[in-house]
Amino acid sequence: MKRILALILATLMFTCLFAGCGSEEDIDGKVDEINSDVWSAQEEGKLTIGMTLYKPMNYKDDEGNLTGFETAFAKLVCRELNVEPEFVEIEWDSMGINLTASAPIGGQSSEELDATEIRVDCVWNGQPVLDGSVKDVVFSVPYLQDSQVLVVSKADKEIFEAAYNNEFIFKTFYTQGGSVASSVVKEDEFFGKDTMPMDTLTMHEALVEVSNAAKEEEEDKAEIAADNAKALEEAKAEGTEAEFVPEVFEKSDLPIAVVSKAMAREYVGEGKEFSDLAIIEGKEFAPSEIRVAFRQNSDLKDAVNAAITKLMTPAEGETESEFDKLVKKYGLEDMIIPKAE
Repeated sequence: MKRILALILATLMFTCLFAGCGSEEDIDGKVDEINSDVWSAQEEGKLTIGMTLYKPMNYKDDEGNLTGFETAFAKLVCRELNVEPEFVEIEWDSMGINLTASAPIGGQSSEELDATEIRVDCVWNGQPVLDGSVKDVVFSVPYLQDSQVLVVSKADKEIFEAAYNNEFIFKTFYTQGGSVASSVVKEDEFFGKDTMPMDTLTMHEALVEVSNAAKEEEEDKAEIAADNAKALEEAKAEGTEAEFVPEVFEKSDLPIAVVSKAMAREYVGEGKEFSDLAIIEGKEFAPSEIRVAFRQNSDLKDAVNAAITKLMTPAEGETESEFDKLVKKYGLEDMIIPKAE
């Protein structure tokens, strides 16, 4: 009797494995789906996009709505992929970590997590990334290009060449951590051998540092001028005016921000947030291509590449593509990559 029961159980198990549980081909198909970022995004109906906030790429308008070229471009690509975009603010120098981080556990929202714990499907930030600079990350086809520029105080712009070449004036370079600018300061001979930048979380913070340093210098000048005026009055009262020697302000530091050209022209200059700063003309570094970043082996790369190619191609009877119209809307015509002859 026991042998008969064992035989029946064995038969049932065999039937379950090969009939009820599907073929080996079916199982492989399920594994492929589980490993597919495209399949996962379409199942969830959303693509989680990492970005940082700065004009003209991703920023909040006066009503608090997220806008910008990259925001709009990502939405168009998501439309082609039949998913909704979910934008998450990250820290730029943790991009590689965000792309490979474990998915949030226990239903935590991105607002409840540390920036480096948030897992994103891609990083869409309008900033160029040097090949090999981020481990285990691959990139889409390029669609725009940008370079890095120098930003100083308005006062320092007038004396930049002389001050920069003065070995007794200390140069401080502020860059966004993990950015092309940070790499350029370390590697380009213009910045000197073994130069280490002062990294900040954002490009905006780099500009703030230079602006604050300029304000402190102006305060020092004003304090010296006030002390000189007081000392002169005292010398006059004592009858020693002829012996009075005014204190002279000596410049000791030249603070410089190295940031994206596209970003700098949105924030620096007359009528803009940093009206006390200026861009040094004729000094551009590391012309690089702007691309979307994905984790290694993600099939999202090919899907997004196909969508980008489609959006950059004019529809039949049209002279401009959707991409072209978007570039014009945000005034980025000079960032278009020249077509090969």
